[in-house]
Amino acid sequence: MGVIPTRWVSRLSRLGCACAAAAALLVLDGAADAQFRDGASAQAPRAVPGRRLVRPVIRVRPRRDARLPNRRDTSGPRRTGRPDRPPPPKRVGKTTTTPPCGTRGARPCPGGTRPPGRVTTTTPTPPCGIRRAGHTFRPCRGGGGNPLVAIPVPGSDDGGPYLRSLDTRQERTPPTRAVTANPAAARQLLVLLAQDQPAAVEDQIASAYRLQRLSGSEIPLLGARAQVYRIDDRRPVQSVIAALAADPRVMLVQRNLVYQRQATAGSDAIRAAQYGLDKIGAPRAHEQSTGRGVKIAVIDTGIDAEHPDLKGAVVESFDATGSSEPRPDMHGTAIAGIIRARGLVLGVAPDATLLAARAFETAPRRGLPESTSYILLRALDWSVRKGANVVNLSFSGDRDPAMERVIAEAVKRNVILVAAAGNGGPKAAPSYPAAYSNVIAVTAHDSGDHLYSHANHGGYIAVAAPGVDILVPILKRGHMFMSGTSMSSAYVAGIIALLLERSPNLSAERAKQILMETADDLGPPGRDDAFGAGRVDAPAALEAMAGGAREVGARQ
Repeated sequence: MGVIPTRWVSRLSRLGCACAAAAALLVLDGAADAQFRDGASAQAPRAVPGRRLVRPVIRVRPRRDARLPNRRDTSGPRRTGRPDRPPPPKRVGKTTTTPPCGTRGARPCPGGTRPPGRVTTTTPTPPCGIRRAGHTFRPCRGGGGNPLVAIPVPGSDDGGPYLRSLDTRQERTPPTRAVTANPAAARQLLVLLAQDQPAAVEDQIASAYRLQRLSGSEIPLLGARAQVYRIDDRRPVQSVIAALAADPRVMLVQRNLVYQRQATAGSDAIRAAQYGLDKIGAPRAHEQSTGRGVKIAVIDTGIDAEHPDLKGAVVESFDATGSSEPRPDMHGTAIAGIIRARGLVLGVAPDATLLAARAFETAPRRGLPESTSYILLRALDWSVRKGANVVNLSFSGDRDPAMERVIAEAVKRNVILVAAAGNGGPKAAPSYPAAYSNVIAVTAHDSGDHLYSHANHGGYIAVAAPGVDILVPILKRGHMFMSGTSMSSAYVAGIIALLLERSPNLSAERAKQILMETADDLGPPGRDDAFGAGRVDAPAALEAMAGGAREVGARQ
């Protein structure tokens, strides 16, 4: 074995000392680290000769912080590493996003321009318990069986929100509406025959003039039988009418004209919504009369007699249409509410009784309630025979000889007829039956005494009454705001009931004179073709019954 040089022995000795020192430092560092993290006071382990030193594994149990939820506790917010933020506000309503013009599936942009982004609109969600088209029905809390809308008790604090949830609808008649707009009635004829004619005459006329017999009914008010025929071939309607007019058995022959009913598409708040009662002076008038003992016939789309506002109001009903339509239009219920309601809505004559004559049904493919000369003859004849003192006619059409006859007979029997002036606008032709001289024609104004924008003008208009944004009852225990001359006609029908309670023998001519003489002048001084004599004044009209009529057109 060779001899190791001295210089190598020295170097190896120094290397061994360095390795030993490094190992000792590692052991001490691990022990100190564990001691520090574990919070213990034990001394660092000592190196044992001949054994390998291994750094101990330290399991640290985290200290529970009261501010952080337990991992198993799911009640607190999830930790996302971001500062706490309030939850985003909930969006109320249905949100739709419209693609910008110029993109695929959207409308072209005017001028070739393109907006930078999409347009977002929000449609308000209706309150619970209300069904609206395009929205999912949400029942109110507290169980089923809720009505369409909850009716607050007058004087409660929820009147404001309730009223804000209601829909509105305005009346407007198309300016170029044709009389025979309904194709089903375009070639129908109305024929009146004397009651003393043999029963076979109807069939004989149908055979002789090649007509199809549709329906017939007696009209005792005219001493006649009404019969509806249809021309099935292509003969001109006027030539057939001319041939029938020359027949001595025929009292009257005309087209079976088409009529349209006149309505289109908090405690303080509820009282304010019925501004019309204050405008006509109803609270003061009710101190003298409430319409007790007076029968008012409403010839319209039918009345929902089960509505809480109209409980006990309807004494008799008649369906002149013969329709099987299960749900009539709401218009008749609204008119009845203005006249006689006793609930959330208060009527002008709250103690009067109503005769409900349904004369309108929804026309196929048109979706609008319509009637004909024949149906209206039946409804008016029934109303007079049932003892109606007042008849409200909130519909419009063209001049109709048959209706003119039956109205004249009703007036002879001391029945007072009130009609809507029409909603065709200032340039529209006169609307019938309002334009007949023995009918009281009523136009509409708003809470600021401004004329309804769609109201007819004309010399036949007698007086004005509230008719814009009127709170009325509708079907399914609901309510709505409606506008139009239909509403104003109902106000005047109610006032006449107040007059009749004081003077049961009041004639139609005298009633019209009193209303015009005591009206509050609106518009230009004196009578005009927009407002007539002015807004009706119920207390003044009642005073005039005792001989205290004021000067005609006196501005108040």
